[in-house]
Amino acid sequence: MREIKRKQSSDKTDVCSVLSAKDFFKKLKKYFIPWLIAAMVLAAAVLGYSITINIINGQVSVLVNFSYDGIEAGMDPLGNKFDVNEIKSRTLIEKCLDDLGMSEADPEAIYNNIAISGLVPSDVIDRITSYTPVYDSDEIVSSKNIQDSTYYPTQYSIELDCRKAGLSRKDSVLFLNRLTEEYSNQFFENYGYNKSLENAVISIDYNDYDYVDAVSVFDSSLKSLKEYIDDLAKHDNIRFRSDQSGYTFADLSQSIETIRTEDLDMILSYIVYNNVTKDKENLIANYEFKIEELTRSKNIYKERLQSINDTISNYEKNSILIFGNATDGSNATLNQSSDTYDNMIDDKVRAETNLSTCEQNISLYENRINSLKSGTQKSGVSELVEKDFEKLNNKIHTMLEAVNITATEYFEEVLFSNAYKILSPATESVFYVIKSSIKDSVNIILAIELILIAAYLVVSAAAVYIPYDNIIGNIKKHKKRKGGKRKNG
Repeated sequence: MREIKRKQSSDKTDVCSVLSAKDFFKKLKKYFIPWLIAAMVLAAAVLGYSITINIINGQVSVLVNFSYDGIEAGMDPLGNKFDVNEIKSRTLIEKCLDDLGMSEADPEAIYNNIAISGLVPSDVIDRITSYTPVYDSDEIVSSKNIQDSTYYPTQYSIELDCRKAGLSRKDSVLFLNRLTEEYSNQFFENYGYNKSLENAVISIDYNDYDYVDAVSVFDSSLKSLKEYIDDLAKHDNIRFRSDQSGYTFADLSQSIETIRTEDLDMILSYIVYNNVTKDKENLIANYEFKIEELTRSKNIYKERLQSINDTISNYEKNSILIFGNATDGSNATLNQSSDTYDNMIDDKVRAETNLSTCEQNISLYENRINSLKSGTQKSGVSELVEKDFEKLNNKIHTMLEAVNITATEYFEEVLFSNAYKILSPATESVFYVIKSSIKDSVNIILAIELILIAAYLVVSAAAVYIPYDNIIGNIKKHKKRKGGKRKNG
Protein backbone atom coordinates (compact mmCIF):
# COMPACT_ATOMS: atom_id res chain seq x y z
CA MET A 1 0.00 0.00 0.00
CA ARG A 2 2.84 2.35 0.87
CA GLU A 3 4.59 1.59 -2.40
CA ILE A 4 1.40 2.50 -4.32
CA LYS A 5 1.20 5.83 -2.46
CA ARG A 6 4.86 6.58 -3.16
CA LYS A 7 4.36 5.81 -6.84
CA GLN A 8 1.29 8.06 -6.98
CA SER A 9 3.23 10.81 -5.21
CA SER A 10 6.15 10.43 -7.64
CA ASP A 11 3.85 10.48 -10.65
CA LYS A 12 2.18 13.56 -9.27
CA THR A 13 5.56 15.26 -8.83
CA ASP A 14 6.59 14.44 -12.40
CA VAL A 15 3.32 15.80 -13.72
CA CYS A 16 3.75 18.97 -11.67
CA SER A 17 7.30 19.39 -12.99
CA VAL A 18 6.13 19.02 -16.55
CA LEU A 19 3.27 21.43 -15.93
CA SER A 20 5.58 23.93 -14.17
CA ALA A 21 8.12 23.92 -17.03
CA LYS A 22 5.32 24.27 -19.54
CA ASP A 23 3.74 27.10 -17.58
CA PHE A 24 7.14 28.79 -17.18
CA PHE A 25 7.72 28.91 -20.93
CA LYS A 26 4.15 30.18 -21.39
CA LYS A 27 4.87 32.99 -18.97
CA LEU A 28 8.15 33.77 -20.75
CA LYS A 29 6.23 34.05 -23.99
CA LYS A 30 3.56 36.17 -22.32
CA TYR A 31 6.00 38.70 -20.84
CA PHE A 32 8.48 38.73 -23.77
CA ILE A 33 6.89 41.69 -25.59
CA PRO A 34 6.72 43.92 -22.46
CA TRP A 35 10.32 42.97 -21.63
CA LEU A 36 11.46 43.73 -25.18
CA ILE A 37 9.70 47.11 -25.19
CA ALA A 38 11.22 48.01 -21.80
CA ALA A 39 14.69 46.96 -22.96
CA MET A 40 14.46 48.99 -26.16
CA VAL A 41 13.09 52.07 -24.39
CA LEU A 42 15.80 52.04 -21.72
CA ALA A 43 18.58 51.39 -24.30
CA ALA A 44 17.29 54.25 -26.44
CA ALA A 45 17.12 56.51 -23.38
CA VAL A 46 20.71 55.74 -22.38
CA LEU A 47 21.96 56.15 -25.96
CA GLY A 48 20.02 59.39 -26.39
CA TYR A 49 21.49 60.76 -23.18
CA SER A 50 25.01 59.77 -24.31
CA ILE A 51 24.50 61.44 -27.71
CA THR A 52 23.27 64.63 -26.03
CA ILE A 53 26.25 64.72 -23.68
CA ASN A 54 28.68 64.08 -26.56
CA ILE A 55 27.15 66.87 -28.63
CA ILE A 56 27.27 69.37 -25.78
CA ASN A 57 30.24 68.36 -23.66
CA GLY A 58 31.91 65.48 -25.50
CA GLN A 59 35.44 64.80 -26.66
CA VAL A 60 37.03 64.97 -30.08
CA SER A 61 39.99 62.82 -30.99
CA VAL A 62 42.66 62.29 -33.64
CA LEU A 63 44.56 59.08 -34.32
CA VAL A 64 48.20 59.47 -35.44
CA ASN A 65 50.91 56.98 -36.36
CA PHE A 66 54.74 57.15 -36.24
CA SER A 67 56.90 54.95 -38.45
CA TYR A 68 60.67 55.39 -38.59
CA ASP A 69 63.79 53.58 -37.40
CA GLY A 70 63.93 53.77 -33.61
CA ILE A 71 60.30 54.47 -32.72
CA GLU A 72 59.82 50.80 -31.78
CA ALA A 73 62.52 51.36 -29.13
CA GLY A 74 60.99 54.61 -27.87
CA MET A 75 63.54 56.82 -29.64
CA ASP A 76 63.17 59.87 -31.86
CA PRO A 77 64.90 60.03 -35.27
CA LEU A 78 68.00 61.53 -33.67
CA GLY A 79 68.36 58.66 -31.21
CA ASN A 80 67.08 60.53 -28.16
CA LYS A 81 64.11 59.52 -26.01
CA PHE A 82 60.90 60.21 -27.92
CA ASP A 83 58.46 62.59 -26.22
CA VAL A 84 54.99 62.38 -27.79
CA ASN A 85 53.80 65.25 -25.59
CA GLU A 86 55.62 67.62 -27.96
CA ILE A 87 52.42 67.42 -30.00
CA LYS A 88 50.66 69.50 -27.36
CA SER A 89 53.47 71.92 -26.56
CA ARG A 90 52.26 75.29 -25.32
CA THR A 91 54.08 77.08 -28.14
CA LEU A 92 52.30 74.96 -30.73
CA ILE A 93 48.92 75.46 -29.03
CA GLU A 94 49.32 79.25 -29.00
CA LYS A 95 50.39 79.30 -32.65
CA CYS A 96 47.37 77.25 -33.73
CA LEU A 97 44.98 79.46 -31.74
CA ASP A 98 46.47 82.57 -33.37
CA ASP A 99 46.24 81.00 -36.84
CA LEU A 100 42.56 80.10 -36.28
CA GLY A 101 41.69 83.49 -34.75
CA MET A 102 40.71 81.94 -31.40
CA SER A 103 42.51 84.51 -29.28
CA GLU A 104 39.79 84.38 -26.61
CA ALA A 105 40.51 80.71 -25.85
CA ASP A 106 42.62 79.80 -22.82
CA PRO A 107 45.82 77.98 -23.97
CA GLU A 108 46.47 76.60 -20.48
CA ALA A 109 42.96 75.10 -20.22
CA ILE A 110 43.40 73.49 -23.62
CA TYR A 111 46.86 72.14 -22.69
CA ASN A 112 45.54 70.59 -19.46
CA ASN A 113 42.63 68.88 -21.23
CA ILE A 114 44.48 67.25 -24.11
CA ALA A 115 45.13 63.59 -23.33
CA ILE A 116 47.59 61.60 -25.41
CA SER A 117 47.54 57.84 -24.97
CA GLY A 118 49.46 55.12 -26.77
CA LEU A 119 47.53 52.29 -28.37
CA VAL A 120 48.87 48.81 -27.62
CA PRO A 121 47.62 45.91 -29.81
CA SER A 122 45.83 43.12 -27.95
CA ASP A 123 48.35 40.49 -29.06
CA VAL A 124 51.16 42.59 -27.58
CA ILE A 125 49.24 42.91 -24.29
CA ASP A 126 48.81 39.14 -24.20
CA ARG A 127 52.51 38.62 -24.91
CA ILE A 128 53.61 41.02 -22.17
CA THR A 129 51.16 39.80 -19.51
CA SER A 130 51.97 36.16 -20.25
CA TYR A 131 55.57 36.51 -19.04
CA THR A 132 56.33 34.46 -15.94
CA PRO A 133 57.99 36.57 -13.22
CA VAL A 134 61.70 35.82 -12.88
CA TYR A 135 61.40 34.90 -9.21
CA ASP A 136 58.61 32.38 -9.99
CA SER A 137 60.58 30.59 -12.70
CA ASP A 138 63.30 27.98 -12.46
CA GLU A 139 64.65 29.04 -15.86
CA ILE A 140 67.42 31.56 -16.39
CA VAL A 141 65.92 34.68 -17.99
CA SER A 142 68.28 36.90 -19.98
CA SER A 143 68.09 40.70 -19.91
CA LYS A 144 67.19 40.57 -23.61
CA ASN A 145 64.04 38.58 -22.82
CA ILE A 146 63.11 41.02 -20.10
CA GLN A 147 63.58 43.96 -22.47
CA ASP A 148 61.41 42.22 -25.07
CA SER A 149 58.48 42.53 -22.69
CA THR A 150 58.60 46.32 -23.03
CA TYR A 151 56.47 47.80 -25.78
CA TYR A 152 56.65 51.34 -27.11
CA PRO A 153 53.50 52.43 -28.97
CA THR A 154 53.65 53.66 -32.55
CA GLN A 155 50.02 54.79 -32.66
CA TYR A 156 48.57 57.45 -30.38
CA SER A 157 45.10 58.76 -29.70
CA ILE A 158 44.95 62.51 -29.01
CA GLU A 159 41.74 63.53 -27.23
CA LEU A 160 40.47 67.01 -26.35
CA ASP A 161 37.73 67.50 -23.76
CA CYS A 162 35.58 70.22 -25.34
CA ARG A 163 33.73 71.43 -22.24
CA LYS A 164 36.74 71.56 -19.92
CA ALA A 165 38.85 73.23 -22.61
CA GLY A 166 36.20 75.93 -23.03
CA LEU A 167 35.65 75.26 -26.74
CA SER A 168 32.58 74.30 -28.76
CA ARG A 169 32.67 70.96 -30.55
CA LYS A 170 33.11 72.72 -33.90
CA ASP A 171 36.05 74.82 -32.65
CA SER A 172 37.56 71.77 -30.93
CA VAL A 173 37.55 69.85 -34.20
CA LEU A 174 39.16 72.78 -36.07
CA PHE A 175 41.78 73.27 -33.37
CA LEU A 176 42.77 69.62 -32.89
CA ASN A 177 43.12 69.04 -36.63
CA ARG A 178 45.22 72.18 -36.97
CA LEU A 179 47.40 71.13 -34.01
CA THR A 180 48.21 67.70 -35.45
CA GLU A 181 48.87 69.18 -38.91
CA GLU A 182 51.15 71.87 -37.48
CA TYR A 183 53.07 69.23 -35.54
CA SER A 184 53.94 67.65 -38.89
CA ASN A 185 55.83 70.84 -39.82
CA GLN A 186 57.55 70.89 -36.44
CA PHE A 187 58.51 67.22 -36.81
CA PHE A 188 60.32 67.91 -40.09
CA GLU A 189 61.95 71.02 -38.64
CA ASN A 190 63.25 69.09 -35.64
CA TYR A 191 64.30 65.90 -37.38
CA GLY A 192 64.49 66.73 -41.08
CA TYR A 193 67.03 68.80 -42.99
CA ASN A 194 69.37 70.62 -40.62
CA LYS A 195 68.89 74.22 -41.74
CA SER A 196 71.11 75.54 -38.96
CA LEU A 197 74.17 74.53 -40.96
CA GLU A 198 72.82 76.30 -44.03
CA ASN A 199 71.96 79.38 -41.97
CA ALA A 200 75.47 79.40 -40.53
CA VAL A 201 76.86 79.81 -44.04
CA ILE A 202 74.22 82.29 -45.20
CA SER A 203 74.69 84.48 -42.14
CA ILE A 204 78.37 85.03 -42.93
CA ASP A 205 78.99 88.60 -44.03
CA TYR A 206 82.51 88.61 -45.46
CA ASN A 207 82.63 92.38 -45.06
CA ASP A 208 82.81 91.89 -41.28
CA TYR A 209 86.15 90.05 -41.54
CA ASP A 210 89.58 90.68 -42.86
CA TYR A 211 90.00 88.90 -46.17
CA VAL A 212 92.05 85.95 -44.95
CA ASP A 213 89.72 85.42 -41.95
CA ALA A 214 86.67 85.49 -44.22
CA VAL A 215 88.15 82.60 -46.19
CA SER A 216 88.66 80.61 -42.96
CA VAL A 217 85.10 81.23 -41.79
CA PHE A 218 83.64 80.23 -45.16
CA ASP A 219 85.78 77.09 -45.27
CA SER A 220 84.86 76.00 -41.74
CA SER A 221 81.12 76.37 -42.41
CA LEU A 222 81.32 74.62 -45.77
CA LYS A 223 83.28 71.77 -44.17
CA SER A 224 80.50 71.20 -41.59
CA LEU A 225 77.86 71.30 -44.32
CA LYS A 226 79.80 68.79 -46.43
CA GLU A 227 80.14 66.40 -43.49
CA TYR A 228 76.36 66.59 -42.98
CA ILE A 229 75.67 65.89 -46.66
CA ASP A 230 78.15 62.98 -46.62
CA ASP A 231 76.34 61.52 -43.60
CA LEU A 232 73.03 61.68 -45.49
CA ALA A 233 74.67 60.00 -48.48
CA LYS A 234 75.94 57.22 -46.20
CA HIS A 235 72.36 56.35 -45.18
CA ASP A 236 70.94 56.82 -48.69
CA ASN A 237 70.60 53.28 -50.00
CA ILE A 238 68.72 54.21 -53.18
CA ARG A 239 71.08 56.91 -54.47
CA PHE A 240 68.31 59.48 -54.27
CA ARG A 241 68.20 62.13 -56.98
CA SER A 242 65.97 65.16 -56.43
CA ASP A 243 63.30 65.75 -59.06
CA GLN A 244 63.45 69.48 -58.36
CA SER A 245 67.19 70.15 -58.19
CA GLY A 246 68.42 67.16 -60.21
CA TYR A 247 71.24 66.52 -57.70
CA THR A 248 72.26 63.50 -55.67
CA PHE A 249 74.02 63.89 -52.32
CA ALA A 250 77.27 62.84 -53.98
CA ASP A 251 76.82 65.68 -56.48
CA LEU A 252 76.27 68.21 -53.72
CA SER A 253 79.24 66.94 -51.73
CA GLN A 254 81.47 67.30 -54.76
CA SER A 255 80.17 70.83 -55.44
CA ILE A 256 80.98 71.89 -51.89
CA GLU A 257 84.44 70.32 -52.10
CA THR A 258 85.08 72.13 -55.39
CA ILE A 259 84.23 75.47 -53.82
CA ARG A 260 86.59 74.74 -50.94
CA THR A 261 89.54 73.41 -52.95
CA GLU A 262 89.24 75.61 -56.03
CA ASP A 263 87.43 78.89 -55.31
CA LEU A 264 88.46 79.41 -51.69
CA ASP A 265 92.03 78.21 -52.17
CA MET A 266 92.47 80.45 -55.20
CA ILE A 267 91.24 83.51 -53.29
CA LEU A 268 93.36 82.59 -50.27
CA SER A 269 96.54 82.16 -52.30
CA TYR A 270 96.00 85.51 -53.98
CA ILE A 271 95.39 87.19 -50.61
CA VAL A 272 98.51 85.67 -49.00
CA TYR A 273 100.79 86.18 -52.00
CA ASN A 274 99.83 89.84 -52.37
CA ASN A 275 99.53 90.55 -48.61
CA VAL A 276 95.95 91.77 -49.09
CA THR A 277 94.50 93.02 -45.81
CA LYS A 278 92.17 95.67 -44.45
CA ASP A 279 94.38 96.32 -41.40
CA LYS A 280 97.96 95.02 -41.50
CA GLU A 281 98.85 95.70 -37.86
CA ASN A 282 95.62 94.22 -36.54
CA LEU A 283 96.05 91.10 -38.66
CA ILE A 284 99.62 90.59 -37.38
CA ALA A 285 98.41 90.98 -33.79
CA ASN A 286 95.65 88.44 -34.48
CA TYR A 287 98.17 85.94 -35.84
CA GLU A 288 100.44 86.41 -32.81
CA PHE A 289 97.51 85.75 -30.48
CA LYS A 290 96.64 82.57 -32.38
CA ILE A 291 100.26 81.41 -32.14
CA GLU A 292 100.17 81.87 -28.35
CA GLU A 293 96.94 79.84 -28.11
CA LEU A 294 98.33 77.11 -30.35
CA THR A 295 101.58 76.96 -28.39
CA ARG A 296 99.64 76.33 -25.16
CA SER A 297 97.60 73.60 -26.87
CA LYS A 298 100.80 72.13 -28.30
CA ASN A 299 102.37 71.83 -24.84
CA ILE A 300 99.23 70.19 -23.48
CA TYR A 301 99.21 67.63 -26.29
CA LYS A 302 102.93 66.95 -25.73
CA GLU A 303 102.36 66.21 -22.07
CA ARG A 304 99.32 64.13 -22.91
CA LEU A 305 101.25 62.12 -25.50
CA GLN A 306 104.15 61.51 -23.09
CA SER A 307 101.72 60.30 -20.42
CA ILE A 308 100.04 57.91 -22.86
CA ASN A 309 103.39 56.54 -24.04
CA ASP A 310 104.48 55.90 -20.46
CA THR A 311 101.23 54.12 -19.69
CA ILE A 312 101.49 51.97 -22.80
CA SER A 313 105.08 50.96 -22.07
CA ASN A 314 104.14 49.85 -18.55
CA TYR A 315 100.95 48.12 -19.59
CA GLU A 316 100.86 44.33 -19.70
CA LYS A 317 98.52 42.81 -22.22
CA ASN A 318 96.25 40.00 -21.14
CA SER A 319 98.09 36.74 -21.73
CA ILE A 320 96.99 33.14 -22.03
CA LEU A 321 99.39 30.28 -21.36
CA ILE A 322 99.02 27.48 -23.91
CA PHE A 323 100.49 24.17 -22.69
CA GLY A 324 102.47 22.11 -25.19
CA ASN A 325 102.49 18.35 -25.52
CA ALA A 326 103.91 16.20 -22.78
CA THR A 327 106.92 15.02 -24.83
CA ASP A 328 108.71 18.25 -25.70
CA GLY A 329 107.59 20.17 -22.62
CA SER A 330 107.23 23.39 -24.59
CA ASN A 331 104.65 26.01 -23.73
CA ALA A 332 103.51 29.10 -25.61
CA THR A 333 102.12 32.42 -24.47
CA LEU A 334 99.43 34.18 -26.51
CA ASN A 335 98.94 37.89 -25.90
CA GLN A 336 95.42 39.21 -26.18
CA SER A 337 94.72 42.88 -26.78
CA SER A 338 92.17 44.23 -24.31
CA ASP A 339 89.77 47.15 -24.81
CA THR A 340 91.85 49.23 -22.39
CA TYR A 341 94.98 48.78 -24.46
CA ASP A 342 93.13 49.52 -27.71
CA ASN A 343 91.69 52.71 -26.23
CA MET A 344 95.15 53.87 -25.19
CA ILE A 345 96.42 53.37 -28.75
CA ASP A 346 93.48 55.41 -30.05
CA ASP A 347 94.25 58.18 -27.53
CA LYS A 348 97.87 58.17 -28.67
CA VAL A 349 96.92 58.56 -32.33
CA ARG A 350 94.57 61.44 -31.52
CA ALA A 351 97.19 63.19 -29.41
CA GLU A 352 99.79 62.83 -32.17
CA THR A 353 97.36 64.18 -34.76
CA ASN A 354 96.40 67.19 -32.63
CA LEU A 355 100.05 67.91 -31.84
CA SER A 356 100.97 67.80 -35.51
CA THR A 357 98.07 70.10 -36.42
CA CYS A 358 99.13 72.66 -33.82
CA GLU A 359 102.71 72.65 -35.09
CA GLN A 360 101.59 73.09 -38.71
CA ASN A 361 99.27 76.00 -37.84
CA ILE A 362 101.97 77.71 -35.78
CA SER A 363 104.35 77.46 -38.73
CA LEU A 364 101.65 78.78 -41.06
CA TYR A 365 100.92 81.86 -38.97
CA GLU A 366 104.63 82.58 -38.43
CA ASN A 367 105.18 82.55 -42.21
CA ARG A 368 102.21 84.88 -42.75
CA ILE A 369 103.53 87.31 -40.14
CA ASN A 370 106.94 87.35 -41.83
CA SER A 371 105.29 87.87 -45.21
CA LEU A 372 103.16 90.78 -43.94
CA LYS A 373 106.12 92.45 -42.25
CA SER A 374 108.44 92.14 -45.24
CA GLY A 375 105.96 92.75 -48.07
CA THR A 376 103.73 95.60 -49.20
CA GLN A 377 100.19 95.55 -50.54
CA LYS A 378 99.81 96.48 -54.20
CA SER A 379 97.14 99.00 -55.20
CA GLY A 380 93.86 97.67 -56.60
CA VAL A 381 94.22 94.18 -55.16
CA SER A 382 91.59 94.77 -52.47
CA GLU A 383 88.97 95.60 -55.10
CA LEU A 384 89.76 92.40 -57.00
CA VAL A 385 89.48 90.30 -53.83
CA GLU A 386 86.12 91.87 -52.93
CA LYS A 387 84.77 91.08 -56.41
CA ASP A 388 85.96 87.50 -56.02
CA PHE A 389 84.22 87.28 -52.64
CA GLU A 390 80.99 88.59 -54.16
CA LYS A 391 81.12 85.92 -56.90
CA LEU A 392 81.94 83.27 -54.32
CA ASN A 393 79.08 84.37 -52.09
CA ASN A 394 76.58 84.11 -54.97
CA LYS A 395 77.90 80.69 -55.93
CA ILE A 396 77.57 79.46 -52.35
CA HIS A 397 73.99 80.73 -52.06
CA THR A 398 73.03 78.97 -55.31
CA MET A 399 74.60 75.75 -54.05
CA LEU A 400 72.85 76.07 -50.67
CA GLU A 401 69.49 76.43 -52.41
CA ALA A 402 70.15 73.15 -54.21
CA VAL A 403 71.15 71.51 -50.91
CA ASN A 404 67.96 72.75 -49.25
CA ILE A 405 65.70 71.50 -52.05
CA THR A 406 67.43 68.12 -52.35
CA ALA A 407 67.62 67.37 -48.61
CA THR A 408 64.06 68.54 -47.90
CA GLU A 409 62.69 66.41 -50.74
CA TYR A 410 64.71 63.43 -49.50
CA PHE A 411 63.34 63.70 -45.96
CA GLU A 412 59.74 64.24 -47.05
CA GLU A 413 59.59 61.76 -49.93
CA VAL A 414 61.98 59.01 -48.82
CA LEU A 415 63.36 58.95 -45.29
CA PHE A 416 60.30 60.33 -43.47
CA SER A 417 57.61 59.67 -46.06
CA ASN A 418 55.58 57.70 -43.49
CA ALA A 419 57.30 58.90 -40.33
CA TYR A 420 54.23 60.80 -39.13
CA LYS A 421 50.72 60.23 -40.44
CA ILE A 422 47.29 61.39 -39.33
CA LEU A 423 45.24 58.19 -39.61
CA SER A 424 41.91 59.56 -38.44
CA PRO A 425 41.29 63.34 -38.15
CA ALA A 426 38.81 64.84 -35.72
CA THR A 427 35.28 65.24 -37.07
CA GLU A 428 31.96 66.73 -35.96
CA SER A 429 29.80 64.50 -38.20
CA VAL A 430 26.60 63.01 -36.76
CA PHE A 431 27.80 59.51 -37.64
CA TYR A 432 30.96 59.99 -35.58
CA VAL A 433 28.96 61.37 -32.62
CA ILE A 434 26.61 58.38 -32.74
CA LYS A 435 29.51 55.96 -33.06
CA SER A 436 31.30 57.53 -30.07
CA SER A 437 28.08 57.57 -28.05
CA ILE A 438 27.46 53.87 -28.70
CA LYS A 439 31.02 53.11 -27.66
CA ASP A 440 30.64 55.18 -24.46
CA SER A 441 27.23 53.74 -23.46
CA VAL A 442 27.55 50.08 -24.50
CA ASN A 443 28.64 48.94 -21.01
CA ILE A 444 25.79 50.77 -19.30
CA ILE A 445 23.26 49.36 -21.77
CA LEU A 446 24.58 45.84 -21.25
CA ALA A 447 24.30 46.23 -17.48
CA ILE A 448 20.70 47.46 -17.75
CA GLU A 449 19.80 44.65 -20.16
CA LEU A 450 21.22 42.05 -17.77
CA ILE A 451 19.11 43.47 -14.94
CA LEU A 452 16.02 43.42 -17.17
CA ILE A 453 16.71 39.82 -18.20
CA ALA A 454 17.00 38.82 -14.55
CA ALA A 455 13.75 40.65 -13.74
CA TYR A 456 12.07 39.02 -16.75
CA LEU A 457 13.04 35.54 -15.57
CA VAL A 458 12.08 36.21 -11.92
CA VAL A 459 8.67 37.63 -12.84
CA SER A 460 7.97 34.71 -15.22
CA ALA A 461 8.92 32.17 -12.54
CA ALA A 462 6.89 33.95 -9.88
CA ALA A 463 3.85 33.94 -12.17
CA VAL A 464 4.06 30.14 -12.41
CA TYR A 465 4.30 29.38 -8.69
CA ILE A 466 2.09 32.25 -7.56
CA PRO A 467 -0.70 32.18 -10.14
CA TYR A 468 -2.34 35.46 -10.94
CA ASP A 469 -5.88 34.05 -10.57
CA ASN A 470 -5.14 32.79 -7.05
CA ILE A 471 -3.82 36.20 -6.08
CA ILE A 472 -6.93 37.93 -7.45
CA GLY A 473 -9.18 35.34 -5.80
CA ASN A 474 -7.52 35.83 -2.43
CA ILE A 475 -7.87 39.56 -2.74
CA LYS A 476 -11.63 39.22 -3.49
CA LYS A 477 -12.13 36.80 -0.60
CA HIS A 478 -10.33 39.19 1.71
CA LYS A 479 -12.56 42.04 0.59
CA LYS A 480 -15.73 39.93 1.12
CA ARG A 481 -14.66 39.02 4.62
CA LYS A 482 -14.09 42.65 5.46
CA GLY A 483 -17.49 43.55 3.98
CA GLY A 484 -19.23 40.79 5.99
CA LYS A 485 -17.69 41.95 9.22
CA ARG A 486 -18.90 45.50 8.58
CA LYS A 487 -22.49 44.30 8.00
CA ASN A 488 -22.47 42.15 11.12
CA GLY A 489 -21.07 45.03 12.99
